[in-house]
Amino acid sequence: MFRVLVSDKIAKEGLAPLLESGQVEVVEQNVNDAPDLDTYDALLVRSATKVTEDVMDRMPKLKIIGRAGVGVDNIDVAAATRRGIIVVNAPDGNTIATAEHTFALMLAMVRKLCLANASCAGASGTAPLSWATNCTARPWASSVSAASARKWPRGPGPLR
Repeated sequence: MFRVLVSDKIAKEGLAPLLESGQVEVVEQNVNDAPDLDTYDALLVRSATKVTEDVMDRMPKLKIIGRAGVGVDNIDVAAATRRGIIVVNAPDGNTIATAEHTFALMLAMVRKLCLANASCAGASGTAPLSWATNCTARPWASSVSAASARKWPRGPGPLR
């Protein structure tokens, strides 16, 4: 059986293909806490785990290192190459989330949400902005979330 050590937190949805396979054993444990490193065929990391030459020395069966995210700066690629270990990454994993966050920040800037928040908190010394008439209860926050959920039950869809 192919053994995979998942050293960093990865969503269950992302691990589902591995967990549902009858040919792969998945162990979720930090590489520094795993006592049996010499038994793993693959290592799956995000950015928290540093895969150094020392880590690879302790994993003689290691065939592949997967990086969930952009870049491989936390992996000693030269050491992996010398050992014949394949290094792969999934750079598009958070592209949609990044685009949505960017769009949300642009909307916040256009709608002057920082100023509105400051005026609600009394920091600016001015009256609350016109759209936020009840700053203490802030009823608009939950109603906007509910309206968005009704409009886009599966999310807003692909960005074009």
